[in-house]
Amino acid sequence: MITAITSSILAANPALASGSTAASAPARPSAPLGRHNIEARFSFDKELAQIIITLCDRDTGEVVRQIPPEKVLRFAQFLLQRSTGRLLDARA
Repeated sequence: MITAITSSILAANPALASGSTAASAPARPSAPLGRHNIEARFSFDKELAQIIITLCDRDTGEVVRQIPPEKVLRFAQFLLQRSTGRLLDARA
């Protein structure tokens, strides 16, 4: 499932496929991005085992972009719940 999510992220964001790694990530959790007044926030969803990157406008706090998008996270959560339910039903 994580591979599918990662594939969808790379398909939507070809710049990420250029080989950037976690080692090249900013040292600070909130780093300004270039001349734009945007900061990157990193979080980790333990249940999905997924890193979430949120790009926010520093002035308004508005989310400019989230990687992976909220739709993808909700779909992954849905799949996780369905597969867990089937696994439990099969054992009962």
